[in-house]
Amino acid sequence: MTFADPRLDRFETVAMAGHLVDGEMEGALITNEGELWIGRGRAPWRRILASIGGPIVTFTTAGEIGTLFDIGREISCRSAYGRFPDGVELLIYEDHLNEGGRTFWRRPGESWVRLGLPEDVHLATVSITPLLDQLLVSASGRDARFAVHDPRFPLRPPRFCPKFPVGNSMASVAPVSDRVYFGGENAVSNISWSFR
Repeated sequence: MTFADPRLDRFETVAMAGHLVDGEMEGALITNEGELWIGRGRAPWRRILASIGGPIVTFTTAGEIGTLFDIGREISCRSAYGRFPDGVELLIYEDHLNEGGRTFWRRPGESWVRLGLPEDVHLATVSITPLLDQLLVSASGRDARFAVHDPRFPLRPPRFCPKFPVGNSMASVAPVSDRVYFGGENAVSNISWSFR
């Protein structure tokens, strides 16, 4: 892939996303060296984050970076994050030594707590997508689960509903009106699912 900015030609792109802003393409990409770059149109791209190890961070396109979760000296392969309407947060991350994701949750203003999951609940760090008052979480294989948190019981951690097949890896999840579109590794199996 060639970009207007020649500095990016030396990297392998691992993931990229973009959208049109005022008629120009604005994009973000992650390189094989763990760097995050932001670009718009033909302007030079900006590296706003370069961190293979250390904390999982939040960022803005202006370059403001904040710590979401400190994993110490471990190296995180990937993570997925979601927030319920009542402010309760859910985080799944995995590292090189751990198979599957480690799941944490927290109430607003509190510290992260590891969430012990039943043995039959396997979550993946592919995506967490807000949907109505729940979170749609990628599970093992081509399955998904809804995570629910009842605000009437704020001290209880989120619960996970039974898994259901979505036909793809959930690399892309797009809620549109009353439908959810799933895309991923298998272009033939890109499907939509209606929750009417």
